[in-house]
Amino acid sequence: MRDIRLVKLTAAAVGKLIFWLSGLMPRNPRKLCVGAYKNRFTDNGKYLYLHFANQPGLEVIWISADTALVKILKSRGLMAARRWSVQGIWHALTAGVYCYTSYVGDINQWLGNGATRVNLWHGSPLKTIEFDIKSGPMAERFTPPFTLAKRLEYHQEYLKPDLMLAPSETVRDCFSSAFRIPASQITIADNPRTRFYELSPWAKPRRPSHWRPRLILYAPSWKDNGEVKSLKDTLAPDRLEALLQKLDATLLVRLHPNEAHLASGLGGYKGIEDISHREDIYDLLPALSLLITDYSSIYIDALKYDIPLAFYRGDNEGFLQTCRKAYGFTENLEPPGPLVTNSAELCALLGDESSFNKMQAAEARHQHRRLYWQSPLPDPFLVLAQRLGLELEVEVGINLERDQNQPGVDCTAANKRLS
Repeated sequence: MRDIRLVKLTAAAVGKLIFWLSGLMPRNPRKLCVGAYKNRFTDNGKYLYLHFANQPGLEVIWISADTALVKILKSRGLMAARRWSVQGIWHALTAGVYCYTSYVGDINQWLGNGATRVNLWHGSPLKTIEFDIKSGPMAERFTPPFTLAKRLEYHQEYLKPDLMLAPSETVRDCFSSAFRIPASQITIADNPRTRFYELSPWAKPRRPSHWRPRLILYAPSWKDNGEVKSLKDTLAPDRLEALLQKLDATLLVRLHPNEAHLASGLGGYKGIEDISHREDIYDLLPALSLLITDYSSIYIDALKYDIPLAFYRGDNEGFLQTCRKAYGFTENLEPPGPLVTNSAELCALLGDESSFNKMQAAEARHQHRRLYWQSPLPDPFLVLAQRLGLELEVEVGINLERDQNQPGVDCTAANKRLS
């Protein structure tokens, strides 16, 4: 084990040297490299890319290790490159701006020195993130001592962004602490993922014809303590089938990319759809009748649309003891929706028509919304263009609508977790 760690640290040291040398390359301030978590075409990066893709005078390149995704984007007339192809390396070395949703490794963590780093973080601060993490499996990398070995091993985690967006002062304060940057580098604005379809409603894909009128989304968080349960135990799909038919509803199940394989057994149940490999759900979010989650910050995005909420927490005590803690400001907030702890309570919740009534827990949702969403919020695309010194001529992005069931570019297969 010691020899393996030595090899990894040596490789990281070589990578660090390459990183510093990459800073000698001249960079084009109007060339943007964009990428997202696990090479998926999703989240804030996706919508920034689509919005800026046809702007005259800009080069906007999607960077990914997913060959199928790159081919699809190119076939649609967009710029894209594989991370370690000759093109990908050249773009990474010459782009003046890196826009990413997780870490610079979404693009290239070794070739980006000298580029302006724009972190379009993929979530909202509910559980602690990055250098605010003090508990759970991820704490070791973000807590002192910050040794040379740790700085080498977690190179990209320790690279500070130059610019971020936040939809409220609360979120800005969290980002400032978590990413160790001054608040002046974080601009109050909407998120690209929650603004794109407002600006480009014609870009929304058609809903699959077999989905029923009422949509319910179940979107649990990633259990970074490694404790997961079978969805057949969690959801009791045999019981849900008849209930969903009575409700004239479709239950959409979306698991975190790290756990998407757990939904493979749901295919035979009518009214239950596994959308874990879908690019994202931002075209669907405003149309939901109910969102069910546990500790996922997806509920914060749903607050913007005043969607009824419910929380399914079957492992509340164990989760809080072994995973990341929630931010302190959330402790005294009234829950913005009912809580269930098992499949029987879930079925009872769905069987109660008041669960879909926006009047239920309306005041609690309002309290949470005031924390996370200021109003009005500036257009994130205009804000980024101004902060980056870009002159935009086209107001809205490209339309990639086509005859299939996934939004944006058809990357369903490409989005499956890479082995």
